[in-house]
Amino acid sequence: MTASTARPLATRRRASAGRQNLAGWLFVGPFGIVFLALLVLPIGFALYLSLFQKSLIGGTRFVFLGNYLKAFSDPSFLSGVWFVVRFSLVLIPLQMAVSLAIALMLDIAVSRFARFSRLMIFMPYAIPTVIGALMWGFLYSKNFGPLAELFETFGATAPDFLSRSLIFYGLLNVVTWQWAGYYMIILYAALQGIDPTLYEAARIDGASQWQIVLRIKIPLLTPALADPRVRADRHAAVLQRAEDPAAAGRRRDPGRLHAQHVRVSAGLLAGQLQLRVGDLVRAGCGGLHLRLHLPVRHPQARELLLMTVTPMELTGTGSKPDQSRARAQRIRPRGRIPLNIVLAFLMIYFLIPFWWVIVNSSKTSAGLFGGGGALWFADDINYWGNLVDLFTYNGGLYARWLANSAVYALVGGVGATVLAVLAGYGFAKYRFAGRRAAFAILLGSVMVPMTALVIPTFVLFAQVGWTNTIWAVIFPTLLNPFGVYLMNVYARDAVPDELLDAARVDGAGEFRTFLQVALPMRCARPS
Repeated sequence: MTASTARPLATRRRASAGRQNLAGWLFVGPFGIVFLALLVLPIGFALYLSLFQKSLIGGTRFVFLGNYLKAFSDPSFLSGVWFVVRFSLVLIPLQMAVSLAIALMLDIAVSRFARFSRLMIFMPYAIPTVIGALMWGFLYSKNFGPLAELFETFGATAPDFLSRSLIFYGLLNVVTWQWAGYYMIILYAALQGIDPTLYEAARIDGASQWQIVLRIKIPLLTPALADPRVRADRHAAVLQRAEDPAAAGRRRDPGRLHAQHVRVSAGLLAGQLQLRVGDLVRAGCGGLHLRLHLPVRHPQARELLLMTVTPMELTGTGSKPDQSRARAQRIRPRGRIPLNIVLAFLMIYFLIPFWWVIVNSSKTSAGLFGGGGALWFADDINYWGNLVDLFTYNGGLYARWLANSAVYALVGGVGATVLAVLAGYGFAKYRFAGRRAAFAILLGSVMVPMTALVIPTFVLFAQVGWTNTIWAVIFPTLLNPFGVYLMNVYARDAVPDELLDAARVDGAGEFRTFLQVALPMRCARPS
């Protein structure tokens, strides 16, 4: 390469890097502004305020770390910290174990009842945290709650889960009830990504359903949760234990193979292939088949081997993933009965607070607090009277609250989604300056509890005159770091870089490529 040709090449590389920087920051920038305004700035402002002390006599004075020393020497504060630590250590394993068990049962029990129970178990996640806490507060009541009635039937006193000694267990129940469905959906979606032909191969080998769960589903699910970049893809090539009859006794013509040499690690998640000599590899989507030819004979393929991959289109032999999964997951009707019974009990547990609301919203105040059946209707059902009282309260103020909530949910939800999609796409498809540092800060922000930002955010909004306005409610809902993370993972896997490069070659700009190529693909292939 001469100096005259190297100079334009370097210029083109710099221009390409400049476009990557500009486009990446343009996609990430809108969310970055919200991130700085609603997370970085309030955290910095809170740290600044923590260095000062305000009193009626001395006014505001700088105390540096005095507030922190005072807090960490306060027994009440240390007791609260220890409570949170213990709560987290118990809650996280419990929550994940419950969610994983439910997801595995739903993945096995392929039936209409399983699909219905999945929706019912997920329903508590759609309830605001405050409403869920209020419902369980009534259910925990030792005076008129269902627990009190149950224990009175046996002549015993109901435990007070709102007391100081039992509040730990009461909170564990409430948080698990509300969030188990959310994590169940994530785990269930990951299980759906595992190709069902793995289960078919295991059944051919004589594996039971319990062995499939322990040795296939959980091992494949655990790395997928630990690293979203490594996950089972239903369109990835997977192992099918069968000899290739088309290749037996036939001389292969290297000129017709169009071989592509790839280096594959043993193990499904590492290289998306799990190989043994003589195995036929089939794509999970049906249609595209891959035949592997080993240049050397190796009994277990436990080390890196140089493979020759031959793509072959087979018409009429593929099957839809859902049909293949239904065949792989099919169990005897008699075997579904225990799973359906367990799912029915779980569904009852997750729906009890909703049933309590339906029943007790039909009662008067006297019927609600006067004893009687907490989980059954009173003699006089007063739905209409309660609704009239609700919508006529304080001149119909509830209707305005309802309309405000609808506006906040619509504007905040759409705005947060747009910002998350743009930022996730920018992080996934562009290599711009500061990308890794910005994404690391984004991931770290997921650990920041939003309640810690309430006071500094309120003070900042008060200084700009936003208190008692709709913007003080809508603007904080636009901040969704976890949504950006999910969109980044999905854009990286669902949108091929080759399609984006082809659109650029055809003259499409970056934003047009996003709107007409990337966005339709992401909408057409929901995760």
